[in-house]
Amino acid sequence: MALWWRKVKEDTFLVLAAMAGDLEAFDELVRRYRPAVLTVAYQVSGSWDDAEDATQETFLIALKSLPTLREPRRFGAWLHAIARHQAMRRLNHRQRWEFDELLLERWESKVEEDTFERMEKQERYEQLHRALQDLPEMYRLVVWLHYFEDMPLKRIAAFLGVPLTTVKWRMHEAKRLLRERMSKA
Repeated sequence: MALWWRKVKEDTFLVLAAMAGDLEAFDELVRRYRPAVLTVAYQVSGSWDDAEDATQETFLIALKSLPTLREPRRFGAWLHAIARHQAMRRLNHRQRWEFDELLLERWESKVEEDTFERMEKQERYEQLHRALQDLPEMYRLVVWLHYFEDMPLKRIAAFLGVPLTTVKWRMHEAKRLLRERMSKA
């Protein structure tokens, strides 16, 4: 049996155990999927604080709603949908708050000054970060989960609810686009 299939089966077993009330099984699922949920929440909200809050809410909702999950083998994709929804909810709330703040401040603009010179390495990192942010979300998410969260491609596929070959293709395209963008800069 292929290793990726064992992992999917293992996740399914944990989901079934958690559905039966095993909190340790749910804790293991949280440990496995937390980096992915946090990454999705951050990419939607653009704020680590909001992403942390959305991640907590995602797992609370998942725990409460676990009995309604019809396909335990699709836990990752189900969790992904919850995470996106919670992050969007937080983003909308924050945007409304920021707009209200702007009105209260009579449209005064805030200008942040960069008081420190950036080193060459930092500039290159920021260039890469900008290039990564410019990627379409489906590519950006795969790169972020794999390289910044050390998530195996197979688990990314399970989380996104797509075949492994799709994740590999997205990774390939993302690298090509990043190389292209970095060479132009």
